[in-house]
Amino acid sequence: ARLYWDMWPLQDADGHRTRLVGRELWMALTAPDRGDPALRHFEAKIHWIERYGDDWLDHGPVLPDMTVAYEREWAGSALLKDGTVTLFFTAAGTAARPAGYQQELWAAHARVGADGWPTGWGGGASSGPSCWPCWRGCC
Repeated sequence: ARLYWDMWPLQDADGHRTRLVGRELWMALTAPDRGDPALRHFEAKIHWIERYGDDWLDHGPVLPDMTVAYEREWAGSALLKDGTVTLFFTAAGTAARPAGYQQELWAAHARVGADGWPTGWGGGASSGPSCWPCWRGCC
């Protein structure tokens, strides 16, 4: 079982909910249910959630597993503009100090692929990192 909290829709530049290939997509914080609700904050990841009629479908993590300087993903917002999804979110904790409450605003970008899903969040050494702290000017 999973816990879900803090949801936000994929929006256009005017703040309206938008769709990708007819899908109403949202993002939500989620973590495994370990029996103690406080533990969720130490395993939080952002997942794609699709609203499908009266149901909500979890499509898994938005960002792929990759090496980053933060430990956890916390709430944010998502923008679709000119075929690119930008995820703004709070990065919590640091790899150097696990279970801490240090926070920074980060952004990640991906182009919408032919299948209607954002792709290319990850980057190799030649293309640079796929996520950046906002204070570095990427936002």
